[in-house]
Amino acid sequence: MTYNVMWEENGVRAGNKSLPVWRERRYLVRDIIKKYAPDIIGFQEASPEQQVGLSADNPEYDIVYDQTVNNTSPIMYKTSRFVVEDSGTFVLNSVPEQSGTNIGLRKATFGKFKETATGRMFVVYNIHLDHRGNGSTRQISAVRLAEKMATESEPVLLTGDFNCRENSPTMQFFYGHKKLNNDQSVFYDNPVPFLDALKVISPNFNLIDHVLVKKKIKVVSATYLKAENRQASDHFPVLAAVAF
Repeated sequence: MTYNVMWEENGVRAGNKSLPVWRERRYLVRDIIKKYAPDIIGFQEASPEQQVGLSADNPEYDIVYDQTVNNTSPIMYKTSRFVVEDSGTFVLNSVPEQSGTNIGLRKATFGKFKETATGRMFVVYNIHLDHRGNGSTRQISAVRLAEKMATESEPVLLTGDFNCRENSPTMQFFYGHKKLNNDQSVFYDNPVPFLDALKVISPNFNLIDHVLVKKKIKVVSATYLKAENRQASDHFPVLAAVAF
């Protein structure tokens, strides 16, 4: 599952101000998680305060989060199925922060998971790309992320709020259809082309929240959970089942 839960910290929040405050929304998010019980969840816009709530409300999960950096895109996973072999956070671009905007430095979270029953390994990357500007920051982030993912020998999944739709240059790059400039203005081909899980199952969707899988991974099912409680967040989750 990928799910942007709308950032809030100490009563200050982003997104749709008409929605309830986090102390009320957190239980709506909890109910969605319990209903679908995903093995892996990539969250976006989860502040430290919200991560405490998510962890407390879902004790069957543990969380991948680096407390030493300000990263609001943690990964939660079922401890009954998986253990974490490696995890971390890294910077996706070198664009300076612009005060009062959502432009600037972006980071990715990754976790390398081992299924305890089989010993099989896979890696999940989770991102939240910027939503303003002309898209150049997103594109630089996409190239740096692809460079990192290309070093993985295990199956790779990528979850996130990409803040761009399927026909955008950034998503076309992830699909392996377009080159992008890196931060040295060198054209770069994506070495790890992805399938968009939801587009495999329902080609007519055109969203900014995505679950991407490397092309050798089978997409079993994928759903945009738009029927869920509209008060939980200003985004709806995307849920996918995949088979290695």
